Amino acid sequence: MAIESRLDAHSQAVLAKLCALLKNDETVQRYQTIERQVKHNQTLNQLQQDLEQAQKSIVNDAHYDKPKAAAQAKKQADQLKKALDEHPLTIAYRNALFDANATLEMVTDELQRQVDQLIKK
Repeated sequence: MAIESRLDAHSQAVLAKLCALLKNDETVQRYQTIERQVKHNQTLNQLQQDLEQAQKSIVNDAHYDKPKAAAQAKKQADQLKKALDEHPLTIAYRNALFDANATLEMVTDELQRQVDQLIKK
C-alpha cells in the first residue's frame, strides 16, 4: 500500500536523488554487504537457532520446576550468546551498522538544520 506523498514533483525528485546517493554510499554499501553475509552464514544461523532453543528450554524447565535443567540450559544459552557475540562476522556487522547509522544521522541532522533555517527565514 503506497502512501501518497505531500511533496511536489521537484522535491520528490530531489529526495529520490538523495536516496540513491545514500544507497551508493560506501559505508551503507559495506553495511549491506556484511548484512547479506550474516543472513547467509550457516554458522551464525545455527548458533541463533541453538540459542533460541536453549532459551525455550530455560522457560520450559522453569515452568515445570526443573531448576537443575534450567540452570544447565541457562549455561548453554550464555555460551551460545557469547559465541554469537564474539563471532568475527557479528563484530563486523555491528561496526558496519554503527557506521551506517552515523552516516544517516549526519544526513538527517543536516537536513533538519537546513529545514530549520528555511523556516526561520
